[in-house]
Amino acid sequence: MNNITLQKNRQRAFTLIESIIYICIFALILIALVQTIISVNKSYGAIKSNQAIEISASDSLNRMSRDIRNATSIIIGASSTFGISPGKLALSSKDGAGVVRTVEYYVDGANMLQVKENGISVGKLTSSSTPISNLIFTKIDTGNSSAIKIDMSLQVQKNKATTTESFHSSYVLRGSY
Repeated sequence: MNNITLQKNRQRAFTLIESIIYICIFALILIALVQTIISVNKSYGAIKSNQAIEISASDSLNRMSRDIRNATSIIIGASSTFGISPGKLALSSKDGAGVVRTVEYYVDGANMLQVKENGISVGKLTSSSTPISNLIFTKIDTGNSSAIKIDMSLQVQKNKATTTESFHSSYVLRGSY
């Protein structure tokens, strides 16, 4: 009778080798799960970085395009620098009442794009998490009209990785033709 009981106990219990195999399988599944979580986390960080760049670029270019299109002239001289980074752009326009208005775009010491209206700073167009690494304004003059080409690069740094994206656009001054 003891022999039969002993055989039943052996059939219900795990051997040491079976336990080690189960632990190894569990460890492999756990490693795969952790790797997946790390990969998803890195992808999320990259998406957030690209989103921050796109939002800053969109806001900046929308504001600059509106002001350039509404401008009657480009203020030449010390107010505007063309062909070098960081560039400066000064525009002259008239509001609805016919009052002359000036708008200036420049990069400050913290690499943020700043705006001045009539010589008064109205704030920054890019966020502190997406500094400008390159901003070049190019004046295009055809004799009949004037345009401004903008080359702008924004960057974001997260966890030792730097992402940089460049944006290029041209706008015609409506008041110049």
